[in-house]
Amino acid sequence: MAFEFNNVFSGIQNQFNAFTSSVKSGVSSLAGIKAPVAMPGGSILAYPTELRSSKANWPYVRFGIVDGPGIFLPIPPGVIIADSANYSSIDLGIVEGAMDMIQAFNENRSEGVGAALGSAVGEIKNDVKGYSALAGQIAAKNAGFERISAASAITGRKIAAPRTNIIFQNMGVRGFNFSFKMVAKNKDDSNTIKNIIDTFRHNAYPTAEASGSVLNFPAQWTIDFYEGESKNQYLPQIKKCQLVAMNATYNSSTNMFHEDGSPIEVDISLQFQEVKALVRQDVESDDSDYYKG
Repeated sequence: MAFEFNNVFSGIQNQFNAFTSSVKSGVSSLAGIKAPVAMPGGSILAYPTELRSSKANWPYVRFGIVDGPGIFLPIPPGVIIADSANYSSIDLGIVEGAMDMIQAFNENRSEGVGAALGSAVGEIKNDVKGYSALAGQIAAKNAGFERISAASAITGRKIAAPRTNIIFQNMGVRGFNFSFKMVAKNKDDSNTIKNIIDTFRHNAYPTAEASGSVLNFPAQWTIDFYEGESKNQYLPQIKKCQLVAMNATYNSSTNMFHEDGSPIEVDISLQFQEVKALVRQDVESDDSDYYKG
């Protein structure tokens, strides 16, 4: 049994070592970066424990809550910062065409040249003929006579150009996903992993008042990327967030436990969402107070 346990634990440890190796390789060529012996943010929950060592050279991410501990974990591979905007479309059709016709007339008239004016009038007459050919079709369609409108289009071999335009609506609220594998090599690791999971889980829930009739919002989180004791200036800043989903998978690759019942490995995935949609000033802002819990 001990032999089987050692083999299983060795395999999991190799997976973890591969993960930390990929993290450390990203900074192996950087010189002069000191690991956070005294990490910022008050109470500390750090995994792996080597993250606190002055010999460690890992970039890390801090998850913080107001009046709560800071959780420090290695920056996982493939961090995605996605920005999105929402647009709708509208068909201006004949309305925009008529506006273009009026604009063309005004532009040519302002030249004060008779020949140019005559040319503009000729073009406008042709446009008017084109619009007239569509008038019956559009009227029938607006009146609900789709078949008559379609027949008119087939007969006249013309349809109203949709002149589709897009209209800005708003910015999407940004979301962020993080995944971590934590392997417990000893009891201290097991306790740290449990405390990290409990902190995320407990603060994802609201507190209740008035016998459960009133719910207080769950805690807001700050997420900061660090390089040594300083924030990483090469990764975009994340504004205040809510933890909207969390998953913890215990012993994903084995059913072995330590003697005290603690799992050998835990995989966690975290889904955060910023508390508001941003504008350009938010993205360009260098006001560090904005990022504080």
